[in-house]
Amino acid sequence: SSAASDVYKRQGKYVIPVSKPQCVTRVYEVNVDKKDVNLVVKITVPYDVNMDGVINVVDATLVQKYIVGLEEFDDYTFKIADTNGDGTISVIDATNIQKKIVNLL
Repeated sequence: SSAASDVYKRQGKYVIPVSKPQCVTRVYEVNVDKKDVNLVVKITVPYDVNMDGVINVVDATLVQKYIVGLEEFDDYTFKIADTNGDGTISVIDATNIQKKIVNLL
C-alpha cells in the first residue's frame, strides 16, 4: 500500500538540532522506525552546568571537579561549561561562572 511505503521512506536516522535564544544548542540523533516519534529534549543557558535552571556555585564547583578529574561531562555539558568557547575546560571557565553569579559577566 502507498501508506506503508510512505512510512518506510521516512524511516532512518535523523539529526535534530534543538535551540532557542540565549540557550546552548543541543543536537539529538534519532532513529525513526515507526510513524509516531516523541522526543523529550532538554536545553539550557550557558554556565548552568548541572542544568537545574540556576547559575550558582554548584556549577563552578562541577567545573573545578572536572578539571581535577573528579567529574565527567558529556558533549553537551562540555559545551555549557566551556564558557569562553576555546574548546577546553579550565580554571578560566570556573572563574567565568563565578563572575556570572555576581553579575560581572
